[in-house]
Amino acid sequence: MKSIDRNETTTIEEPPQTGTQQHRSGVDPQDNSNGDGKGDPNTLAVPARSKTKARIALLAFALLVGAASAAYYFRFVAPYESTDNAFIEGYVIPMASQVPGRVAQLQVKDNQAVKQGDVLLNIDPRDYEASLAQARADLSGALIALAKAAGESLI
Repeated sequence: MKSIDRNETTTIEEPPQTGTQQHRSGVDPQDNSNGDGKGDPNTLAVPARSKTKARIALLAFALLVGAASAAYYFRFVAPYESTDNAFIEGYVIPMASQVPGRVAQLQVKDNQAVKQGDVLLNIDPRDYEASLAQARADLSGALIALAKAAGESLI
């Protein structure tokens, strides 16, 4: 009987069809071939055990990757909705300032609770100061024109 290396392909001689079936695993004790598979045309090649172990290892690795992917999906992806047409449902309170202008300073932080009457922001006063100076100049011009029309001297 010859020894079998695990990485070696063994051959088993297949007997002529007589109606009885023989077990095809392992080594046939009456094997007269030289082990290279080139002997008798009735020989059958049997894969070595290392291919089976490699397939089992590959299957185990594939199952491990699948389980890790499923765990990642259910932990980090599935709990969150994703959409291209999203809106937020919540309380919306319309707010408008009584005067227009640029914001100079914001007095509240994001998601801060505010009450009625709280100052939310400061508006830049430079535009209003310029308008006030123009109105005062127009008033002075109108008073001078009025004084000239009345014939009085203001100086």
